[in-house]
Amino acid sequence: MSPLNPWRAIAAAEHRSGDDRAPWHPEQALTRAHALAASTDGRTLRVGEPADVIALDTDPLTCSTDDLLAMPVAATLVGGAFTHCAI
Repeated sequence: MSPLNPWRAIAAAEHRSGDDRAPWHPEQALTRAHALAASTDGRTLRVGEPADVIALDTDPLTCSTDDLLAMPVAATLVGGAFTHCAI
């Protein structure tokens, strides 16, 4: 069983490889923005809607792949209530 790591899944979708090997079907690569949107089912935050949200210290769309793979979660909210806060 492998650990759940959404950053690894996003990086693999972007690079079509989970490591330094050549990409597997590079024509199927997604942009990081599309991979991130796919991981959220295309949902957006709206006032009054229930939400499970994470807060990050770094922008996952602009950071390097190495930084993406090591990115910690600064805070987690489930149903609008904090369940984790690293600050």
